[in-house]
Amino acid sequence: MFNYVKKFTMEILPSVAATIIGAYIVNHYIVAKPAADAPVAAAASVANTKAAPGAKPAETSQAEAETPSPN
Repeated sequence: MFNYVKKFTMEILPSVAATIIGAYIVNHYIVAKPAADAPVAAAASVANTKAAPGAKPAETSQAEAETPSPN
C-alpha cells in the first residue's frame, strides 16, 4: 500500500500540480483581455441589389435540395 501512495506522490501529483499551475498562469496572465479603448468596427457597406442587364439569376437553395442524396 505504501508503494502505491509513494508512486502517486512522486509521479502523478507533480504532473497534476503543474497542470493546475499552468492553467492558472494562462488564464490570468497570458490570455488577452479586450482593450477598453479599442476602435469601433466599421459599418458594413450595403450591397448593390440591382442586377446587371442580361445577368443570370442566382441559383437558389431549391436547386441544392433537388440533388440526390449520397446515401
